[in-house]
Amino acid sequence: MRGFAISLYPECTRRTANAGHRPTANGRQKGSGALSLNSAATVATATPSALELAGAITNQLREYLDERRRDAAYIGAEYAALTAALEDFVLRGGKRLRPAFAYWGWRAVADPADPNDPNDPTDHTDPADPIDPNDPTHSADPTDPTDPTDPTDPPDPTDPNNPADPHNPKVLRLFAALEMLHACALVHDDVIDDSATRRGRPTVHEQFAGVHRRSGWRGSGARFGMSAAILLGDLALVWADDIVATAELPVDARRRVNRVWADIRTEVLGGQYLDIVAEASGAGSIGSAMAVNTYKTASYTVSRPLQLGVAAAADRPDVLAAFHEFGTDLGVAFQLRDDVLGVYGDPAVTGKPSGDDLRSGKRTVLLAEAIERAEHTDRAAAQLLHASIGTELSDEQVRQLCDVIAAVGALAAVENRIDTLTRRAVDVLHAAPIAEQAKIGLTELARLAANRSA
Repeated sequence: MRGFAISLYPECTRRTANAGHRPTANGRQKGSGALSLNSAATVATATPSALELAGAITNQLREYLDERRRDAAYIGAEYAALTAALEDFVLRGGKRLRPAFAYWGWRAVADPADPNDPNDPTDHTDPADPIDPNDPTHSADPTDPTDPTDPTDPPDPTDPNNPADPHNPKVLRLFAALEMLHACALVHDDVIDDSATRRGRPTVHEQFAGVHRRSGWRGSGARFGMSAAILLGDLALVWADDIVATAELPVDARRRVNRVWADIRTEVLGGQYLDIVAEASGAGSIGSAMAVNTYKTASYTVSRPLQLGVAAAADRPDVLAAFHEFGTDLGVAFQLRDDVLGVYGDPAVTGKPSGDDLRSGKRTVLLAEAIERAEHTDRAAAQLLHASIGTELSDEQVRQLCDVIAAVGALAAVENRIDTLTRRAVDVLHAAPIAEQAKIGLTELARLAANRSA
């Protein structure tokens, strides 16, 4: 959040600097046209802040997971170990960005109209407006203290769309489902990639493989760990669905929410499948990597969570369309930042080894850009990239590849993409027909997503 440390390129800073491609302290290259969302003109305080919102969402997750773990205790101690592991995985880290985007999507249309906005057609609080006696939203008596159009009336504390309560437990519980879905995606992604670490600790399948070994059980510990992790990820998805199914929503809102929730789940699985197809088929184009980014990350990280928040509050197709555009651009920028961190990130911050994507051979836009540029400008660099990516690499080999990627211009190109996409997203946001506080909150989230270090 605001306290994120920016400390990139631990393996590459020295050598890249010598090559004339010096990353700055926040991980960007000089001259890359770094996005400036931190100017005085754009910095404003949202209520709640990103940090406060993350804490409120974590509290909802803690309460829910505790309830579900205790409810499932009758199944036995063995299963309790699985539910406890899920609880630990969800609560021990994470930026809570997806629920935060959903929250601001909700606030975007749930906040009351600005009585000072003369262009707001939904503003019925202007005392100069004649009262329509046939309009049920107006009181015939302008002095009636129950008049719902009186801007001085306190909000109804029982209203589930009450924006006066920034920690509204009903909406935060609904949006916490996104974090459970995210847990499912992360655990299964680690199984697919056979990753060893996540958030600075062994992945779930590695943890359960260790349980198998320490217990002296029969069979393969690795296979047991994979099986347990698949089940844990499935449990996270089931509990996410349960949260959505039991959310207290009006009938129309439930219908809208269910539609968006179905799209989120379908698209994240589709993006994951595109990812494994690209890896298996050897598809290394920038276009194929961008398609994976759109569905595997952008959809379920930004655009669909925003739309989920809108759907919970109101029927606003105009805002859904604006958030699709904003969310796709920002979500792809978010994944491109992840691509950079997967090669240049500081392990102490990312919780993963430096150069992890180089060793795994992950088909990212950064690596596709590097190979494409090298093939046109530097045959030796292209040969090195083709021969090295996806193999076991020493720290020195990782540093060498970092230098090559920067030298052919791929790092600067991806940074420029991040800047362009984020600027375009913020322009769409500022033009969107939504509440001003939501614009402030979403601008803050955009800054975090584009400039994060983990």
